[in-house]
Amino acid sequence: MIIPITNDDGEHFGGVFGFLKSVKAAVDKFKPTEVVICWDGPHSGLRRKNLFPKYKANRNKDWKRGSVKAFDFLNEQEQSDNFVMQIKRVQEYLDLLPVKVIRIPYVEADDIIAVYAQKLAETSQVIIYSSDADFKQLVNDNIQHYNPIAKKFTTRESFIAEKGIDPKNYIIFKCASGDKSDNIPGVRGIGEATILKLFPELKGDDIITIKEVLEKSRRVGFSTLRDYTPGDRNKYKLISDNSEQIKLNYRLMQLIDPEISNQAKEIVLNSVTASPQQFNSLGLKMKFIKDKLEKTVRRFDDWAHTFAGLQTR
Repeated sequence: MIIPITNDDGEHFGGVFGFLKSVKAAVDKFKPTEVVICWDGPHSGLRRKNLFPKYKANRNKDWKRGSVKAFDFLNEQEQSDNFVMQIKRVQEYLDLLPVKVIRIPYVEADDIIAVYAQKLAETSQVIIYSSDADFKQLVNDNIQHYNPIAKKFTTRESFIAEKGIDPKNYIIFKCASGDKSDNIPGVRGIGEATILKLFPELKGDDIITIKEVLEKSRRVGFSTLRDYTPGDRNKYKLISDNSEQIKLNYRLMQLIDPEISNQAKEIVLNSVTASPQQFNSLGLKMKFIKDKLEKTVRRFDDWAHTFAGLQTR
């Protein structure tokens, strides 16, 4: 189904309906017992930007007309106002659905998801629904990752088959390669294949720490051991020479134990045992009508059935 870009009044509502449709599709597909939606809180990137001022700096792009397909805003302010309106509308819709919504000031959604997923996984099976590959480091026997863009599941077994290491050591790969989407630099010339060659211990069941990686890199890189080729020793030295960037990358990207306040963690952990809000089916239908989206929704009973099912499983 093509998502209309506007409602019947010509207002840009593509983001609102697109988001709601993706939530409905996920519920239909996975039949979860609960849905948790996490947002970045106000000033959420502050901690990481304090660590690395260029964090996500590549996302600040100059505005130009036509940046939203099929809808040409007159100016940047008009587009910004519409975006704020749609975010507000999405939250109003979520207030009617039987889902949990978590948003904490100064905390990024990734950190909230990481804390929530790992706690819930102690007693339940968890699917992290996101296109962000960083979540793969959380994958274990009870946590799976689903990329809705690639339409691909990552389980512990599939990750090991693809990468050759356990997901819990994926952060070592990430610290060396960086993350272009967040503007985090890696070590030039050190990719996943090189890391796996230099640190075969990553293939084991034990967690390998950044400290162990850097200690070995320093020991081998600055030695004359004949057990290693000159080329490999140079690569170890390269990693050692970039130790500060690698340690910084670890703090920026690791999600096993997010660097958030104890108060924020407590909010997330309390949310795990809290009950979701009740489904307001009538309110949802009236909201669709008020926003003049009833022609887009068409079969409202199908929407009602999908979300009502969350409270009967």
